[in-house]
Order: sequence, then structure tokens, then C-alpha cells
Amino acid sequence: MSFAGQVGFIKRNFISTKTAFLFGKALCLVLALGLGWVFPAQAGEQITFSDMAGRQVKLDRPAKRLVTTYKPATLTVLSLGLGENLVGVDLGSRKDLFQLAVCPGLAKVKGVGDKTLGLNLETIVEAKPDLVILYAQKDGMAMADRLEQLGIPSMVILPEGFNSIKKAMSLVARAVGKPELAHKAGQAMDRTVKLVADNLGTLAPKDRKVVYYAGPLGFFSTATGNMLQDEMIRLGGGDNASGLLKGHFKTISPEQLVSWNPYLIVCCARIAPGLKPNLVRPEMLKLEAVRKKRVFIVPCNLAPWDFPSPLSSLGSLWLAKKLYPEKMKSVDLMAEINRFHLDVYGKTFEEIGGELADKVK
Repeated sequence: MSFAGQVGFIKRNFISTKTAFLFGKALCLVLALGLGWVFPAQAGEQITFSDMAGRQVKLDRPAKRLVTTYKPATLTVLSLGLGENLVGVDLGSRKDLFQLAVCPGLAKVKGVGDKTLGLNLETIVEAKPDLVILYAQKDGMAMADRLEQLGIPSMVILPEGFNSIKKAMSLVARAVGKPELAHKAGQAMDRTVKLVADNLGTLAPKDRKVVYYAGPLGFFSTATGNMLQDEMIRLGGGDNASGLLKGHFKTISPEQLVSWNPYLIVCCARIAPGLKPNLVRPEMLKLEAVRKKRVFIVPCNLAPWDFPSPLSSLGSLWLAKKLYPEKMKSVDLMAEINRFHLDVYGKTFEEIGGELADKVK
């Protein structure tokens, strides 16, 4: 090959090599941008995302100091193993048996108010948070606006179903720059739901048993088809007696409940003390579930499983055992509950004093 030919060959190869290098570099950049949520944010790296109310959240760096303003938010943080990051919490969480068992130091964290009584802006500011986690109802959105005026970032979460519970955890994990933290609790929920599905198999509509859920407002207040409790019942293999109703909790008549005649009645633990007088009413004795003593309290003694948190997946598992004991006979309920708690919270259910407490007394 002539000298000129050799030069041309070198130029062509150099250009193609350079082009390949630049293309590869560009491809890596695109992938990094497209998959940025996979990788933990580095200190000083800005984090931007939309919260569950559609608001844009911008953090100059991963959040370390967190304030939660209602129980579902605090449970979300604890389910990620971030209890030590809390510098302010809702008042109820500071006295909650389950949360104190998981994170004993919670009792000493500053109380900032709650959803019922309202939030104390001054106390929140004094906590010097990097991020405040809010609810969307009542004064939540107004508080988000006030915090924004003060330069304090906030995010709204709406954990009202199994997927939205996992999304809330994912967003908080992203906000602290550790998206991988959401995987553990999410996988524990998925595994529990899959365990139920694998054992129940495909249930024909006529074989699905009807469940009536008595909510926290009273025995004749029930969950509609839009609510977490409806999903918990469905994933447990049941049909929610009030599933065709829409909205929030609905009050029904005794006659309506008699017409549904559910196979199983499950009640929020909050109404357990006053439950007996309702069950001995003459019209309630017409119910098969009452006559055959298939009325239970939703577990457990430490934290309700019919409440927005990863624990609600255990509610589906418990329900499946009550509804279809033969199909679920190979499942050791307590072993699965212990495994779930150990995986997510680092302690077994029994280690923290957990009991099902599902009997009507």
C-alpha cells in the first residue's frame, strides 16, 4: 500500500473509531438520563419529581431531615428503614404501639400536629426539615403552599391502595436519594399477595365469598369499592358486599346488611368495644355470619392491617385463611407474618409483641 493509501486508511479508521466513541458516549448519556431513577442520587445532586398530587418537587440535594404529618406518612418512612431521619412526626405516631416497637426513638421526636387537629407551622419550621411529607386533605395543600413560600420543600402522598402505597414509598425513597430502599417493602407486599393468589388459584365468580367490612365510624358504616379495604378483600379472594358503592365510608341500614347476608363479617378494631350490642340485635341474628360466629376483628393488637401501609397486604393473607381454610391449609400464617415483619422492619411480629387479636370479645 502506498504512503498516501496508508494515511487514508489511518484517517478512515480514526474517524470511524472516534465516531463510535462519540456514539457510545452519547448512548451512555441517554441511558443515564432515561434510567436516572435507578441510581442513587449523589450528595449535592438535584432531585426533581412529581408528587402524588401532581405538584413538582425540587430538592437541591437528597433529603436527610424528614417531617411526617400523618400516620400513613410516618409508616411509609419507617417501612423504608428511615426512622432515624425523622425530626418531626404527627402526634399519633409518637404514641403508636407498632411504630414505637419498630422505632423506639419516635417518642422523643418533635410532634408537629396532625390531620385532625391541624399542623403547627412554627414547630415544623423549628425542626429544620429538608422535606415535609403531607396529606392532600384538609389543611395539607394549604400547608404545602405556606412551606413553599418559606423555601421548605414538601411532598404530598396518597397511599390509598396497594399500588399507591408502593408508589408513596418509591417517591420518598427517591427524595432521600436511595430509590433502592422501596424495593424491600414492595417485594414483601408482592410476595404476600402472590402467596394468596397461588393458593387460591382462579376462583369462579360464584365461588367467591361475600365479605362485609364494618369501618371505624360504626358497625353500619362500610367501605366502598373505591377504598383500600375493598382491594384488601378482593386480593384475599372475597367480594366486598358494598363494593358497588362509591366514595368514602357509607352508612347503610340494617336491612341492607341483611339483604347482602355476607359469608364473613370483619370489623375495624376501633369499633370492637361496642360491637356486641349490634350483633345481638334481632335483625342481625338473621345473618349467617353472625349465627355461625364468622365475625372477626381485623388484626392486629399493634397496628391495624385495614389501614394504608404495607401491612394491608397481610390483611389479605389473613382474610384468605378465614375464607378458604382448605385452599390455604399449607400456609403457616404466623410464619408468613413473622417473615414479612423481619424483612421490612428488621424484627419479627412476635418479637415486637404482635398478636392477631382478631376474636370478638
